[in-house]
Amino acid sequence: MTSEVSYDAGVIHYNTTLSAELLTDNRAKTAAAEIEQKLADTDLTADTIKVYDLTLIKNEQEVEPEGKVSVVFTFENPVTAQTQENTKEVTWQLYHILDNNTLINLTNDRKTIIETNADNAVTKVSFETDSFSKYVLAGAIKTETESIENSDSANQNNEDGTEAAENPVESDESVISEETENTEDITDTEDIKDTEDTNDTEDTKDIENTGNAAEAEIAGETEDSTKAEEEQLKAQYPEQSFEASANGITVSVSAEAGAFPKGTTMSVTKIADKKVLNKAIDISGTDGAKAKAVDISFKDENGKEIEPARDIRVTLKSKVVAGTGDITIVHVDDSSRASVVDQIPNQKLSKKEKPAADEVIFDSSEFSAYAIVYTVDFSYGQYDYSIEGGSEILLSKLLKELHIYNEDQELLTVDDVSKVSFSDESLVKVSAVKGDWKLTSLKPFQTDETLTLTLKNGDVVVVDVTDDQTDRMTVTGVTLTVNGTTYDLKRYNER
Repeated sequence: MTSEVSYDAGVIHYNTTLSAELLTDNRAKTAAAEIEQKLADTDLTADTIKVYDLTLIKNEQEVEPEGKVSVVFTFENPVTAQTQENTKEVTWQLYHILDNNTLINLTNDRKTIIETNADNAVTKVSFETDSFSKYVLAGAIKTETESIENSDSANQNNEDGTEAAENPVESDESVISEETENTEDITDTEDIKDTEDTNDTEDTKDIENTGNAAEAEIAGETEDSTKAEEEQLKAQYPEQSFEASANGITVSVSAEAGAFPKGTTMSVTKIADKKVLNKAIDISGTDGAKAKAVDISFKDENGKEIEPARDIRVTLKSKVVAGTGDITIVHVDDSSRASVVDQIPNQKLSKKEKPAADEVIFDSSEFSAYAIVYTVDFSYGQYDYSIEGGSEILLSKLLKELHIYNEDQELLTVDDVSKVSFSDESLVKVSAVKGDWKLTSLKPFQTDETLTLTLKNGDVVVVDVTDDQTDRMTVTGVTLTVNGTTYDLKRYNER
């Protein structure tokens, strides 16, 4: 048997190897016993059981993938039924035995494919997983015990009925031999034969009805067993929710049943590592951006770090998110691989699920560092400049970068300015510093805003700033008012 895995970037770390072993020791016996009991609960009998142990190894230590992995088993020698007469009747099933001995039937998972040849022997098995441990390929046949017992009982009743019918026949036939000319006796003999035929038919119907009832009972028990299995899984992996905050970001998680074992906890911590932040900024493709990041992790009740078994819904809430739909969320894994996270569009969310102005929502099954990347950008004419989200810039530098000229085509400097204000200081804060003004970006915005510069000669310069619905905040116009007359300064930058 050969095994292959395929996965997205960052799911399995570099220099990790896959080990696949067919178990024949006590581990195999223990696993086989679990499978046999599982099959017996659904009135099936194990014909063939193959137990494989899949392990990822890095630096001589067992590790787990950080997301979904596609696995393919290819059997050069197809796996056949152990008993030859069961070859055509056997049905093949795939099970996953978790480290906590929870048994999961993967057979009906839409990602599971069990391929067989013309002889009903398994040639290939494909499935998807996010954890590695023991996997079991089992060949099962329907248990016939109950149907056979009912059939035997019915046959016995049939034999008894036959004997009861045969005795009168023998008695009447003896009368017939003595009174061979008695037509009435011959008629009686014919009636007896008809009765025998009728009884046989009724007995046959009884046997058929008994068989149908047994099959219905088995189907009912199988359905009940499946429901019991689902209830057991929900009890061990219940629906859970978590919430924690760090670094100005509140993380809320909603996990459906089956994602986490009971007793799971979530931890959220601030990330200040510049390597992680720079990775997030680089992958976002946003010039002059800044990132706020947190590490999100989960642990089981024994304190072991775990990943969810399926996608869970995550909401990040922060002031830097407020007022824009163009925030970039970036995931940086433990190997410093960064990827942009797809946010869930509002049209795919119910009214109750839709995020507030300061929230973003996404689904994921991989957890480590998550960063919010954001900026407030200014541009004017052929020039542009970014104010990093959460950072600051001096007015003197902004004037030089934007190349703002007065009506005399002279470049404005901070020495020409006597007062600076921003229309909404909850978005951009203006504070005076020695010989200059400092502009601090607090959060992105979608509204039309203005930066007003009052010059020492009484003239006023107004910088119009709006969100163009991309990832940039754009200066749409600059005007200068002199003695009540307003001039459009943009033309001076278009020369």
